[in-house]
Amino acid sequence: SNYGDFCSTWDMANCGTTYADQVDTWCCTSWCYVGKACVSAVGSYNKGMEDTLFFSYNVCPDDPVKVGQCPWKPAADPSKAAVQDACTCLDAKMPADL
Repeated sequence: SNYGDFCSTWDMANCGTTYADQVDTWCCTSWCYVGKACVSAVGSYNKGMEDTLFFSYNVCPDDPVKVGQCPWKPAADPSKAAVQDACTCLDAKMPADL
């Protein structure tokens, strides 16, 4: 398999089944495996591979159409909604001299 060998939206087709509890727009972004020394390297989330495989989204350009039409959206977090509902806008304006 060439999974992760080059930039692609590797998880887009299987995100709902493989990562059902973690789906988000990241499912539609491009990534590839990179060396550990890469500044944007992230250790693999696969058990036992955390210190062996590293990936990066930053080295791969995204397809704006795929990202824009991504069927995977983050699940609503009820705890965040409650906090957001408790806040109101202040109707404040930034001073013009700033």
